[in-house]
Amino acid sequence: MREALCLWFCVPLALSVVLLGAGCDSAPSERRPVSSHRENARIPKPWAAPPGDAGRAWLQKAIDYGRTGQWAEALEALDKAAELNPRSWEVHFAKGCAAAAQARHQEAVGEFTTAVELAPDRPDLYLIRAGAYCETGRFDLALRDQTEAIRLSGNAWPAHLQRAVTYVEMAQYENAVQDCTYVLRLNPDVPGAYFTRGRALRKLRQYDPAIKDFDLA
Repeated sequence: MREALCLWFCVPLALSVVLLGAGCDSAPSERRPVSSHRENARIPKPWAAPPGDAGRAWLQKAIDYGRTGQWAEALEALDKAAELNPRSWEVHFAKGCAAAAQARHQEAVGEFTTAVELAPDRPDLYLIRAGAYCETGRFDLALRDQTEAIRLSGNAWPAHLQRAVTYVEMAQYENAVQDCTYVLRLNPDVPGAYFTRGRALRKLRQYDPAIKDFDLA
């Protein structure tokens, strides 16, 4: 379960790399694999406040606080940024990240939902909300968001990987294998896809291919 949670929150950042060239320390060409170990939830490191945002100075302060785990200070700065620009999806996304980092997942869902409403064409927002839904056990809503992200992203592989993790949690193992196989066909250097497919194959009692996938993860 801990490995699954990492993928729910790390994969949306990988999708930002694939689609937008932002959200991860390395460039897309470096093909940085998604970790199969839990990492601390955080505001994406490369983020900067968007130009022209009336609250950009406060948003940037919040991002800087979030990088060092100063969540109380980050939330105070985000509240001030939201007062200046309540229609900024970036502010609500950052508030959701801060809430998720403190395991306040229902609050995170609310902030991510506002971000989705303000920027409904961004697939990464659906994926990050799906991660928060998974943390609260609402896998059906997570699956809905992940499928929408796949549609909006043009079948980007990170969206399929995150959906595969949810399929495993919902005991839909054949669907998980299908999504992971799709991911590995596009990018064979994703340990999380081997690990997730291995989990699904083990549940299907296909032990030899499961062991092979675990060895590659």
